[in-house]
Amino acid sequence: ISVLASHRARSAADLGALAGAVSYQEGGGAAAACSRAGEMVARNAAQLVTCEVDDEGAVLVTVAAPVTGPGRLVGSLGWPGVGTPMAKARSRAGPSP
Repeated sequence: ISVLASHRARSAADLGALAGAVSYQEGGGAAAACSRAGEMVARNAAQLVTCEVDDEGAVLVTVAAPVTGPGRLVGSLGWPGVGTPMAKARSRAGPSP
């Protein structure tokens, strides 16, 4: 199950970075790029953790996807201080450095 969450996080990060880069290249600015990245990440069942546009115009995102299903035993037990386990991924899209 955690492997599926890892794949979902990587896919969401890649798609979010690509969507943000397209928005930025179309003249939308950094705020619009990160907003678009966040929309795409959410559509792929993940959460946008960070988003930035670097000096070259590349969009860098970090996302988190929840580990869910029968393999998520620790978080489902409701132990104090233990939240839902998250798979994280980073991606970059835009002009080459």
